[in-house]
Amino acid sequence: MKAFALLALALFGYVSAQPGTGNNLFHLYAGSDNLMQRNEFDRFWLHFDDNKDGEVSKLEFDSGWRQEGFPHAASAPLYFLEMDIVRDEVLNSLDFPHIFRLFDEDGNGVISEREARTNGAAYFWFNE
Repeated sequence: MKAFALLALALFGYVSAQPGTGNNLFHLYAGSDNLMQRNEFDRFWLHFDDNKDGEVSKLEFDSGWRQEGFPHAASAPLYFLEMDIVRDEVLNSLDFPHIFRLFDEDGNGVISEREARTNGAAYFWFNE
C-alpha cells in the first residue's frame, strides 16, 4: 500500500506541479475554482482512457505516460500495477476513490493545487 501511495502521489503531484502540460492538466480538470472535486479527479485519470470504455488499460496508461512526457517512462508499467488497487488489470472507478483519499490530505472532499504539488514534491522529487 505504501508503494501505491508513493506512485499515485508521484504521478498526480508531478502533473500538478510542472510548468506547461502538467500544470495545464491540473487546471483543466480542476476548473476555475482551482480545486479538484472527486468527479474531476476521476476525469483526470480517465484522460488516459483512449477508447473511452471507462477503464484505463496498461497499454493506454503506458502510452499516455509517454505522450504526456512524464519522467521515468520505463517505469510506467510498474506505476500502473501499483495504482491498480483492486488488481483487476485496469484503472477505473473502483481504484479512483482510494487514490483520491491519498491526495485529499485534510479530508474536505477536494484536492487543492497545494495538496497535489506538496505530495508530488514529497513523494516524487525528493531523490531527483
